[in-house]
Amino acid sequence: MENELEAVALASAGALSRKTDNGSAGGEAAACRNCGEVVNRKYCGACGQLAENFHKPVGDLLLEALTDLLSFDGRVARTIPALIFNPGQVTKRYLSGERQRFVPPFRLYLLASFVFFFALFTVSETSDWFRLNGGAPIEDVSGRQEGASPENKADPSIEPSKNPSEGSDTPATDAAESVPENSPGASAPDPQEEVERIIDDLQLSEDEVATLDSNIGKYFGPDGRIDRELLKHDIGLENRELQERQLIDSIVDSGADVFENRALLLVALNKWAPRLALAFLPLLVICLIIVFPFRKGIYVYDHLIVALHYQTWFYFLMTFTVIMIWLAQYWVWFVVFIAPLIYLYRMMRQVYGAGRFLAFLRTNIVLLILTIGFSIWAISVFAVSVQETSTLSHALAGNQ
Repeated sequence: MENELEAVALASAGALSRKTDNGSAGGEAAACRNCGEVVNRKYCGACGQLAENFHKPVGDLLLEALTDLLSFDGRVARTIPALIFNPGQVTKRYLSGERQRFVPPFRLYLLASFVFFFALFTVSETSDWFRLNGGAPIEDVSGRQEGASPENKADPSIEPSKNPSEGSDTPATDAAESVPENSPGASAPDPQEEVERIIDDLQLSEDEVATLDSNIGKYFGPDGRIDRELLKHDIGLENRELQERQLIDSIVDSGADVFENRALLLVALNKWAPRLALAFLPLLVICLIIVFPFRKGIYVYDHLIVALHYQTWFYFLMTFTVIMIWLAQYWVWFVVFIAPLIYLYRMMRQVYGAGRFLAFLRTNIVLLILTIGFSIWAISVFAVSVQETSTLSHALAGNQ
């Protein structure tokens, strides 16, 4: 495994290129920098070290890495289609020794995870709900536009009905028309309008809308911010015990911070979701060890390759799901519900040679544990992101 990870790192830096200048294939013979033997191939015949000189311009290294990664006439073209549409085939052949034909599992796993999270948060940034951060667009999570002075920043305490240009010779209507939407000088959109838009999307009756509007609208102050003290008073915070009061107080403050700083929440989710998702790899390996405890000829390394390939396939599936949801093709949720079960079942049959009944039973056990793990992951990511959003919003409020 150590040699494979080293090969992945070197390959990512352009090590698979044929053009060399120190004795690899296509170049003149030279002494190996590790053992001193004469090398006229890509690898040293004595110690096995890659005979590649990485003292090249950064552009050449990036171009070589990109060429190797996107070379669909080679290993990528043989690996990805078979991995997606033929469960367990690539894994079984890789474990049997056909490793040169396929992309290394860890490298492919990193590629798939990057593509998924990139697609997920790119689509999320197009959502109107995430585009506000205390009235600022998502591109400015600090609440200040780059190059804008504090004097040019819109004052959120000014009511929409007031004329910010009062006292000047410029008419109010001309001043409003001269400021583009989401520009540094634009006044902050009212969060209450966002709530009203959400209520409209729910398609409630007139009585239900009137009730919600009268109950929700009173919690927004003239500056568009949430009145936390009024909300806590209506909850009856003062009548509760100390521990319960502290918990509710923290939830109300954090919820209001998140609602007023949604762009900060998206940034925090973007930061923590990929990091905590790495926990699924050892979790799946442990699950496979549990359901195949005494399998002859199967070792932890084999479980690791199975886990890498399965999670790689799952990331590809979720990338496809994100794109379909963005295109309003909600039928894809049925695929997400049934496809992991079918894929893992067929993978166990192919790689481990398990019988139909035992493979089905083991598949359900593994997916049950992974579902519990996913729930814990989702709660953890949201909790950590909310905490970070609340902390940053307080820091930004203190600097203003």
